[in-house]
Amino acid sequence: MDRHMLLKWSDQEVWLKVPKLIDHGSVQTEDKAHSIQYLIYEYLGQSLYEYFEQLLNSTNAIQGKARMTEQLIQTMSQLHQLGFIHRDVKPDNFMVQDNEVYLIDFGCVTEFNLENFEKEKTWYPVGTPLTQSKFVMNGFYSCQGDDLISTLYSILFLQDPDSLSWVNDCINAKQLNIASLNKIRDQKEKLTANQKYCDESSKVIINQIKLLESLRVEDPDKFTKDINYNAIIEAVKLSYKIEQDAFDYNSRQSSLSIRSLDNLSLRLKQN
Repeated sequence: MDRHMLLKWSDQEVWLKVPKLIDHGSVQTEDKAHSIQYLIYEYLGQSLYEYFEQLLNSTNAIQGKARMTEQLIQTMSQLHQLGFIHRDVKPDNFMVQDNEVYLIDFGCVTEFNLENFEKEKTWYPVGTPLTQSKFVMNGFYSCQGDDLISTLYSILFLQDPDSLSWVNDCINAKQLNIASLNKIRDQKEKLTANQKYCDESSKVIINQIKLLESLRVEDPDKFTKDINYNAIIEAVKLSYKIEQDAFDYNSRQSSLSIRSLDNLSLRLKQN
């Protein structure tokens, strides 16, 4: 990742939310055999995990999750509009300040190259097995759609980890071997929204992942430079609205039941 591009991003000459770059430079090792480059960013006080936990404990948890999801997808859209792909999207690589989501860790960021996307060759998988797309795990060139799939996996990992059958394989294995990686990839192939205990939003997110996967084969432009981010955002926001409506309805029914019991108790006392 070019340091000058990071400076431009962090100086807010573009709309991408990244931490402000405070300083940069290089130092030599004591034996002067190596030079180590460093970047110093502004401190962001909250991890995405902490922010999500805060949302769950708030009075508007579902609305909060919807807003967080929208910010995560918009962040990817903004990065891609600048012509770059992140290649290591996961919950750890987002931070939060004042309820705003920031993208961090640009060690794997590169410019999207259409010629590389079209090449029939095997690429070394970059990223994290937990959130890599099945294409990256299979050695395909990593592109915008893969970033977006990783973003959707990250959301699922936060709100509904049981929907991702490979979570324990990633967490429990100190060093994943070929067999483990193949197992994880196969589980991603079999991922389905028809899971008994999935929330409505999780089902929709899984469906969006499957739709993106089909586009890489059927309509590559819509998996790279022409992704319809707004359609994905609107589909997921609608699913959260359905969850909110169901929650509100159940709350009203519960209140009615309590009032009915109170009235019955009062009548019994009067009799």
